[in-house]
Amino acid sequence: IYWSAQGGLLEKEYVFFEGNNLRERFSKQKILTIFEFGFGAGLNFFLTWKKVQDLKPKAQVQFFSIEKYPLPLTLVEEVLNKEENLYGLRDEFLAFYKNISTGYNQFTAANAKLELILIIADVNDLVNSFHAKIDVWYLDGFSPAKNPEMWSKEIFSFMKKNSKKGASFSTYTTAGFVREGLTDVGFVVEKFPGFGNKKHMLKGFLPIIRQTISDKPWFRIPKTNFKSKRVVVIGSGLAGTSLAFALSQKGFSITLVERESEISSGASGNPAGMFAPLLT
Repeated sequence: IYWSAQGGLLEKEYVFFEGNNLRERFSKQKILTIFEFGFGAGLNFFLTWKKVQDLKPKAQVQFFSIEKYPLPLTLVEEVLNKEENLYGLRDEFLAFYKNISTGYNQFTAANAKLELILIIADVNDLVNSFHAKIDVWYLDGFSPAKNPEMWSKEIFSFMKKNSKKGASFSTYTTAGFVREGLTDVGFVVEKFPGFGNKKHMLKGFLPIIRQTISDKPWFRIPKTNFKSKRVVVIGSGLAGTSLAFALSQKGFSITLVERESEISSGASGNPAGMFAPLLT
């Protein structure tokens, strides 16, 4: 287990809470969904929980976290005992944590608008089965050099697929292939000063693309201004006769033009088409 000598929770607050501008977003969104890679001892979750309690946000916060190798209960207790600010939350969580199992484990915090879904699984098994729309990504997997599975192209594509428009991320690492991988799937990636002795960190967002059309589309129906109610329909197949009938019902005088001696002489003459037409 690693955290900064300058303070574990302080570092996580700087990298993840402030890195994703959550104080402001708490007050603006009705529902805010966070996904964390690497639950560890749960410090990111506890930080978010404490902020929800203190700030009493407008948002209902849903917190997903995935962990392949959950820490033993005794070790989680030991880590949490080092953080005096969390004493009031610890016991409630540990009662839940001691009963977790493989798969999805749900914990709803008392007196807080916060829900944890702790997923005990290999992240690569989750890629094709998980479907949600995430606002915020906490990239807190262990070092990319020592845990490459958590930082693969498949994971970056997974993030893009499950992101809401405008979704953000933050992470300690500044590894080049992480920057390139996130950029390749569409995230805007920026380098920022790191916490304490760490020189830099990364954060970014998925841009909202607004399409503008400068020319009138070719399929726009033109405005018409006519007084005559006489219409010529060329072709007396199913389409032509149906159109002629519909217009006649609206008071138009119809001239139906057909080059053959009788109507529906071509493919429209197939009786099956009248009962089961294939519209294209």
